Amino acid sequence: MRGTVSVFATAFSMLKVFLGIGILATPQTFQKIGLIGGIVGLICIGIMNAYTMRLQIEAKVKLNKVIKSYSDLGMQALGSKWKILVDVFVIVSQFGFCIAYLIFIGSQFEQVICYENNFCDKKVLYIFFSILILTPVCWLKSMNFLAYFSAASNVSLLLSRKCHSLINVHAYSFCNCVLLYG
Repeated sequence: MRGTVSVFATAFSMLKVFLGIGILATPQTFQKIGLIGGIVGLICIGIMNAYTMRLQIEAKVKLNKVIKSYSDLGMQALGSKWKILVDVFVIVSQFGFCIAYLIFIGSQFEQVICYENNFCDKKVLYIFFSILILTPVCWLKSMNFLAYFSAASNVSLLLSRKCHSLINVHAYSFCNCVLLYG
């Protein structure tokens, strides 16, 4: 079965994944645990990701079956009870990602609106409005047209990071610039 999303849309969606909340949260993480701790942490996470991806590929090859999802892998490798457990873990992790994004969005809105209008301590309200806007998007049958929003957000993110670094170039030492760009 061939997907309906174009190569262009897929490329921008993948770029969005890499430029998403992870790259935005990385500088704060480095700030809290330090440069050496951040580098060691990133290396450890990278090694764990590469190792688990390799295990998944080896499992698929060893099973010699068509596997299109984590659920399929759990079913083929361990049986139907484990398939259900894998599905539960995937759902819980997806809820966790959604909650992290909503908290991030609420925090960003609160920072901007509080700074500009002194309308502070309303993060829950911003999260609620975000849910109202994002819920209908989740009901879409095709995500094709979202590629344009994703492309625009990628450009916006890159431009804002560049503007931030140009405006504050005198305020940052080399170490702070490393933290800014993760």
